[in-house]
Amino acid sequence: MSATDRNGFTIIEFGIILVILAILAAMLLPVTRGARDVARRMQCSNNLKQLALSCHNYEASFKCFPNVSGGTGSELGPHGGNCDRRSGFVALLPFLEVGSFAQEIAEEQTIGDITFPPGGPAPWVTAYPPWVTPPALFTCTSGEPPRAAPNSIARVSYAFSIGDVAEDIRSPTVLRGAFAVGMYPKIEQYHDGMSNTVAILEVGNRYSQRASDTFAIDQSLSIIRNPTVCRTLVVKGEYRSDIGTSTLGRGGRWNDGAPGLTLTNTILPPNAPSCSTGDETSDGIFSAGSYHTAGINVAIADGSVMFISDSIDCGDLTATPPSFRQPRSSSKRTESPFGVWGALGTRAGQETRSLE
Repeated sequence: MSATDRNGFTIIEFGIILVILAILAAMLLPVTRGARDVARRMQCSNNLKQLALSCHNYEASFKCFPNVSGGTGSELGPHGGNCDRRSGFVALLPFLEVGSFAQEIAEEQTIGDITFPPGGPAPWVTAYPPWVTPPALFTCTSGEPPRAAPNSIARVSYAFSIGDVAEDIRSPTVLRGAFAVGMYPKIEQYHDGMSNTVAILEVGNRYSQRASDTFAIDQSLSIIRNPTVCRTLVVKGEYRSDIGTSTLGRGGRWNDGAPGLTLTNTILPPNAPSCSTGDETSDGIFSAGSYHTAGINVAIADGSVMFISDSIDCGDLTATPPSFRQPRSSSKRTESPFGVWGALGTRAGQETRSLE
């Protein structure tokens, strides 16, 4: 048989085909990655939707929204109560179609020689099984999966909005944002309209020095007086090597209502750094964050979900955030100095800004 009668590829032809396939693969890879990112963002959006709706189901039952840091006290020690640190996520469990898990926490449990009360112990007690592995919807699929290793508390990808305040976070006298520590907000208190108020936002929850994953600790009060100071602690997206950071990080415990872990203010834009004047329980700038491209998902108080860009207008970031310390009887409504982002965070600022 002559060479011209043979079937098949020559080495050159085979090489050309490989090059073409490589080019096609290179062209399709970004598309595939983009589709995967969109899918993850949609799943995260669905999680936020469920959380927002659970807030309304809670309100339908109790005529108010949940306290984001409370539970039982500390009179009996960390094994005997929540030490007033139980997060709002625990309160929402009965309304999230995780009935058996919620019931497990609601009942008294004896493990070894320790008896845990209804409602569970303090959020850092690792011997209490429900704290270790919460429902999967508390974690965005773009972040790391729920942490269930021995002697560890699972992390969370979301946080409750406290508006544009950064001081007296754990002892507020007024409700500035959608939620506040020790308070049970009512629908009629959302004077700006529930469709104009951010309720629950994403936070970074990986162990890393990435700006949105953790927060600087032991910073001076200057970070509260001038939020731009917090930004100077970060270089190329990570905290400087001379800056101390939290070992827990944002979303560090899903069940803990400490400001640095499950609360967020709307001051610095999404994926900006966070800075505490002490540890996770102290005042500070606690920013939202995510692993999506160029922004975060947020749940609005009316139950809807929207995507907020990192470039959202944040107004005057050299301004001092409004105070939480006002007389409870005060009817004064103060417009947020932090642009559209601050306006979305406040429930009664009477701002005229919009996303349009």
